Amino acid sequence: MTPTVAEASIINARPKPFLLPSGRVALVIIDMQRDFVQQGGYGSYQCASKEIFAKVSESIGPLKSVLEMSRKSGVTVIHTREGHEADLPDCPPSKLLRQKESNPSQHTLCIGDNGPMGRLLVRGEYGHDIIDDLKPLRNEIVLDKPAKGSFCNTNFYEILTASGISHIVLTGVTTECCVATTFREANDRGFECCVLADCTGGFDPNIEKWTLEGFCAYDGLFGYLSNSTDFIDSLELYNRPIPDYVGPLSYAKLSQTYQTETKPADFIRSILEKSESHDALGLLLNSYLDINQQLNALEKLEDDPPALYGVPFITTGDVSSLIIQHAVDLGAIHIGSLPESNPVTGFNNNLDSVFDHDLCSFVISTDYDGSSHIMASSYNNKSVYSFVPSPRGVLQSKQSTSHLSIISCDLSIIRQLWVRLVCLDTMGNYPTPPIDYRHIADRGINIGLLTDGELHSDFQELAQEICLLTSSPLVEIGFDKWDKYVSTIELLHNQEKLSKMHVGQASFAELEITYLKDFEIPGWEVSANVSMAQLLETRFRDSLGPNKAHFLLASTLPSGFNRNCSGNMSVKEAISTKRNVFAFNSLNLPTITLSAFGQLSITVAARPGMDWEMLDFVQYLVKDRSV
Repeated sequence: MTPTVAEASIINARPKPFLLPSGRVALVIIDMQRDFVQQGGYGSYQCASKEIFAKVSESIGPLKSVLEMSRKSGVTVIHTREGHEADLPDCPPSKLLRQKESNPSQHTLCIGDNGPMGRLLVRGEYGHDIIDDLKPLRNEIVLDKPAKGSFCNTNFYEILTASGISHIVLTGVTTECCVATTFREANDRGFECCVLADCTGGFDPNIEKWTLEGFCAYDGLFGYLSNSTDFIDSLELYNRPIPDYVGPLSYAKLSQTYQTETKPADFIRSILEKSESHDALGLLLNSYLDINQQLNALEKLEDDPPALYGVPFITTGDVSSLIIQHAVDLGAIHIGSLPESNPVTGFNNNLDSVFDHDLCSFVISTDYDGSSHIMASSYNNKSVYSFVPSPRGVLQSKQSTSHLSIISCDLSIIRQLWVRLVCLDTMGNYPTPPIDYRHIADRGINIGLLTDGELHSDFQELAQEICLLTSSPLVEIGFDKWDKYVSTIELLHNQEKLSKMHVGQASFAELEITYLKDFEIPGWEVSANVSMAQLLETRFRDSLGPNKAHFLLASTLPSGFNRNCSGNMSVKEAISTKRNVFAFNSLNLPTITLSAFGQLSITVAARPGMDWEMLDFVQYLVKDRSV
């Protein structure tokens, strides 16, 4: 199975045409800072010749044209800046001192010293910022890095994969240093990379020349080489990604509305009026003073709108104020919240009506016990997706079974918000396996299905249909002592529920150790330093990976289903609702998307850190294949 839509490509790239797959290309502009391209900056002390240093600026013109065309074509744009914190804790002594000690007559100033544009390569200084000709827009990501390579001690990998990027067009300075280092780092991680020769420059013409040749040497051992003209020509055929959803509060529709019809303030106020007419929903609107302050701040950004400009959202559950503020900083408007109908599960029966009446574009929720997946599967009038990302940093704590959840009809909004939340974390918590640049249909995906217990016949049929559509083999996964797994998970959740309700304060660790001793599984050591959740997570993760299963499928409870019934419930809940214990990321495909199977919907789960591959898979199912 191969993609049916013809993709654009840079035909004359070396050693062969460089593919530009729709929605998967990023223009990465490396370190076009004043410190590197303007006299008096750090670069001017690195380059031995003023004439050679002046020629580096010749790359600005072609790069500016590439940037403008990329923005028009919908290509993702990412800027990087090299620099260090004020007291240089992230600058190793070797980087700080080596050149100055080798050639003090040339390197009269080094990192951290005061220059004409402030302290050299120090974040926040005038010289550290990107030049005006290439100034980033508010909806473009700027990655601050402490090293030559963009992947070193940053979350660049997570940002790229969260954005769905597989192909990188590299530009910037310097060719032989930061561009080359990033190029090789990306190559090792599985990205396809092409450098535009006239959009980069270096401080030694000979080294620069052979560095450029090395990019495409050995028949593409490392990657590709091209130029700005050929890239711009290829963008005329670039397929701008087709929106997954075009409802009245979709990202695509709101962008069009704000460009041609009305301003965010008027539109949001109309939503507030509509919300007041549905007071039975129990939506607690924020004060008009608070909302007006958000709208007034947004009005000043009209000429350069941020990523979620004027997108209304609500919250439910115990959502971090940091996450809410970050969404607001991205231009989203926090209009209110829904109280928890159940303080233990966080379930709110009115969320379906919020989407039915178009009162918000997305919901940020706290997922207790998989409740957001159950809610998403219960909507009958619209396709509503529930995404629970891998636990990481500020998003949620692995000490708890409560995770962040993003709920929306629009997958593009889910992805936009997730990418920006990833930017809050300075480091990823999980390994960074090489990405697969190929189309999802060509990757050889294996789909895992739990075989323990009784499975609903419709769910088995649905799983087989998905495997057929994606040409994917079905991998059966069995677990010994299944009842022990389920009862152990219940213990973890029940303890958290007791804590939330202030009914009991028993030691979580003590109960884990006591209970886990009954497992009698060879090789499992029980101690105060190893939690039950970690052991269970390891057991499940062992079932995922190369030559095993890339994803697990689990049915989600249909609308009105009694959660306390017996039968095949333990298998259903193991991934779709109890997967929080295993730190899986997951996304629920709503009932209406899979309408051929009645009220049955499905959860796709992937191992921690593989959110991007799971989102690609789900997008292929619901859009490319129209399941």
